[in-house]
Amino acid sequence: MSSQPAHTIASRIRPEFLLAGFLVFCLHYYAYVYLFAFDEGVSAAPGVLKAVKDIVFIGALIALGFATSRDQAKPWQAYVFWPFLLILAVTTALHVPQTGWYDQLRENIKNLALFVPIYWMAFSLTSQTRKQTTKHFFGILIFAAITQSLFSFLFWFAGKKLWLDEVFVGFIGNPNSFALMLNLALAVLLMFLHRSSGWKLTSLVLIAVGLIAATIMRTTSGSQFAIFVFLLAYSFILNVESWKKYAAVALVVTAVIGVDKTALDSTLFIFQNLASTIAGTNDPSNEGLTSANPIPSNHLPNSSPPVTSLSVSLREQNIRQAFSVLTESPEAALLGSFMNTRFVPMDGQFWVMLYNNGIATILAFAIAAAFAFTSSGWYVWRHRNDKVSIVLHLMIAAFGITCLASRIIMYFPFNFMFFMICGLAIAKATEARR
Repeated sequence: MSSQPAHTIASRIRPEFLLAGFLVFCLHYYAYVYLFAFDEGVSAAPGVLKAVKDIVFIGALIALGFATSRDQAKPWQAYVFWPFLLILAVTTALHVPQTGWYDQLRENIKNLALFVPIYWMAFSLTSQTRKQTTKHFFGILIFAAITQSLFSFLFWFAGKKLWLDEVFVGFIGNPNSFALMLNLALAVLLMFLHRSSGWKLTSLVLIAVGLIAATIMRTTSGSQFAIFVFLLAYSFILNVESWKKYAAVALVVTAVIGVDKTALDSTLFIFQNLASTIAGTNDPSNEGLTSANPIPSNHLPNSSPPVTSLSVSLREQNIRQAFSVLTESPEAALLGSFMNTRFVPMDGQFWVMLYNNGIATILAFAIAAAFAFTSSGWYVWRHRNDKVSIVLHLMIAAFGITCLASRIIMYFPFNFMFFMICGLAIAKATEARR
């Protein structure tokens, strides 16, 4: 049978519109959590609804496979994530007899490996298609950030809450992930700020930045608020000629903080006594630290242990558990722990990979991700006028920092967005060099 019908269908698929439609779906998918019972991150929505995202993504991936050129010669930069994909598949298969297939396939394959090809596909797009895809992505991201921030405030003003502590989660469903989306939108807004010429557009951008700052504080995500400040500082360094506009941003953010000092205190609580917590990472008195018992059990009755957030305590425990694989055995250090009977989720992309899949996997991922950051960084430092590439570089930086505190690359839709952003940034920089 002729393959002509398949080619005809493929020729009608516009990758930039397909990706734009999928991004709209991605950034609004978890709005369903407001329609069902919700208990601190666990939705009572039916399983079929939760599976829709996987079905839609697989369909989009297949469609992109038809719509992009597989025969087009690609530079070596297009293949930097393939070693990671290969090693991840090997270590996953090795641990299936030990932990069972369900968690391994769900976490490593469905939530991670399936998204790696998105990076490679970015090199199969024409330069014009990549440009349109990036333009659509930026617009959809700004729209989602502003509308979901406004929704979160209206929901709160109405006296309703999703999480017990009233944190804002937008249509992402998780406060830290929602805050990351807002930070990605901030990077785009800073580009618009630099390009704005009239006072009306500049004022609109400043208002949007102020709204995002206020919303991030309401997520109480201390790590993402730190990234918010980092992005402002890093973007200023890359666009120092617009210092007056960044001074205006600083004034707006300061005013927002002054109006809602309580929200800032809640956000920064994660950093309280952080130095003491880090210093005690290898302290034997910290043994037995659990989510149910965040304070070391063998402190003296009359002692006053430093008060820090449960979030920090659990992450400190995750780091210690991850590094314990290095002393388990040479095989475990290289390929992941062989003592656990299930896949162990952790708060931190590097830590969860180290413990479950070993040094080989984390190095393959870290080297590829570091390449995406340094390569895009090298390009933007040499091409300061390419504001689009600066935005993509800032986004990669935000993801990299987030990986220290969250397994964000295993969360939908950020697994898709991470590889897409890296692909768009490196494909553009590679093409420009050539």
